[in-house]
Parts: sequence; C-alpha cells; structure tokens
Amino acid sequence: MKRSMTGHLRGALAIVSYSLNTLFWCCPLFAVAAAKLALPARAWRRVCDRVLNSVVVGWVFINDLNQHF
Repeated sequence: MKRSMTGHLRGALAIVSYSLNTLFWCCPLFAVAAAKLALPARAWRRVCDRVLNSVVVGWVFINDLNQHF
C-alpha cells in the first residue's frame, strides 16, 4: 500500500513538474516566434532560429532532469 502511494505521489509530482516546465518555456518560445513572424528579415530569422533552438534545448534538458527523480 505504501509503495503504491509513493508511486502515485511521484507520478503527480512528475505531471506538475513537466507542466510547469512546459509553461515556463512556452512564454519565450511564443514571444520569439511572434518576433520572427513580425520581422521576416533573413538575418533576424537566423537569430530567432538560434534562440528558438536554445529554448528547445533548455526545455528538453529540464525534462531530462525531471526524469531522473
């Protein structure tokens, strides 16, 4: 019984953690994507692409950290 409860607690914490991480990274992702759409200059799009890739790397990195707990 106790083992089942800790499993449920870990699952609930994982869902909360992944959700908060996703919400956190969506803010800069949407802001940069909107800026990329608004200013379609080639050099600006390259900068935005780098920032967007960095956001994705950060999101995946935190999700990987959460997986180990």
